[in-house]
Amino acid sequence: MILDLLRQLDYLAILIAAVAGVIVGAIWYMPNVMGNAWMAALGRRQWNLGDPRKAIVVRSAATALTAFALAVLLTGGGVTTLAGSLRLGAVVCLGVVVPTIVSDYRLAGWSKSLIMITAAHRILHIMVMCAVLGSVRLLG
Repeated sequence: MILDLLRQLDYLAILIAAVAGVIVGAIWYMPNVMGNAWMAALGRRQWNLGDPRKAIVVRSAATALTAFALAVLLTGGGVTTLAGSLRLGAVVCLGVVVPTIVSDYRLAGWSKSLIMITAAHRILHIMVMCAVLGSVRLLG
């Protein structure tokens, strides 16, 4: 059963969705978009978060895994429309991702602004990937 599901996946769509997700993150955290607000919410004044290459590799791998998981959910759930893809993305965001961010980060003592910046990024990130996966599915 799982092998049948894996054969049904559109791996090019997953790659495109992952690239779109990475682009969303790169734009979101640009200094003049949300980057400066994010740094301020972290309590930092400099963009010195370590080796950016490592962050890019880790972020890209995590985004690719997210795109893959979303494709599995969409395909396994029989979602065949863009609207259905967006609904599934909304359920994942509002039912899994945001509650996890809020509960974990409040326990870690993060500020509300840092939680909101992070949660909003994750919502946009997942919704864009679902839109890509749903759109490519319609074109294919």
